[in-house]
Amino acid sequence: MHAREQGTESRWIEWAILVLGLAGVVAIWLPFAGVSPIDAWRLMSSQAAYTFTSRELGPISAMFMAVILSFFLAPLVSLAQLSRCLGRPCSIWERRIHTAAALIAIAGCLALLVVCVKEGVIERGPYFMGSPVAVFVALGIVAGVLVLWRRVAKRHTEHSAECLLIGAYIGGVATSSAFATYYLGPTEAVAGFTCVVYAVSLWRRVREAKA
Repeated sequence: MHAREQGTESRWIEWAILVLGLAGVVAIWLPFAGVSPIDAWRLMSSQAAYTFTSRELGPISAMFMAVILSFFLAPLVSLAQLSRCLGRPCSIWERRIHTAAALIAIAGCLALLVVCVKEGVIERGPYFMGSPVAVFVALGIVAGVLVLWRRVAKRHTEHSAECLLIGAYIGGVATSSAFATYYLGPTEAVAGFTCVVYAVSLWRRVREAKA
C-alpha cells in the first residue's frame, strides 16, 4: 500500500512538472506580445539577414542564435515530460533530436561565454552587456551540465538525452542572462521560473539513474 501511494505521488509530481514547465513555452512568445506573428517573423528575418551578413556581427550572431535555441528547447522538454507522464518512453529518434539540439545550444553557450570573459574581464568590447561574475556563474552551470550528462550517460542512457535537454535549457537561460545582466525582462523572469521547475525534474532524473 505504501509503495502504491508513493507511485501515485510520483505521478502527480510529474504532471505538476509538466504543467508548470509550460511556462518555458510561454517565455518564447513574451518578446512578441502585442505583435502579430507576421510582423514578428518579418522583424526576426530582417534582423537575422543584417547580422549574419555583417562581417563583424556574423560570428557573434551565430553564437547568440545557438543560445536563443535554448529557449526553444522548452517545447521538446514538455513533449518528453508528457511522454513520461503517459508512461511512453521516448524513441531513439526523439532522443537523438534532443541530444543534437541540446549540444548545439551548449556549444553556442560556451562560445558566447568565452567571448564574454574576454570582453568583460580582459578587455571591454562592444558586445558584452552583462556582469563578469554572472558570466563565470553561467560558465560553471554549463560545465556542470556537461559533467552531469556524462555521469548519467554512463549509468542510464535512457535518461541521458532528457537530462542533457533540460540542462541545456538551464544553461542557455543562464548564459543569456549573464550576457545581458542589466537588460533583463519578463522573458528571462518567466524562463528563470521554468529553470527552477526543470531543476526539480533534473534532480529526479539523476536520482532515477542512480537507483
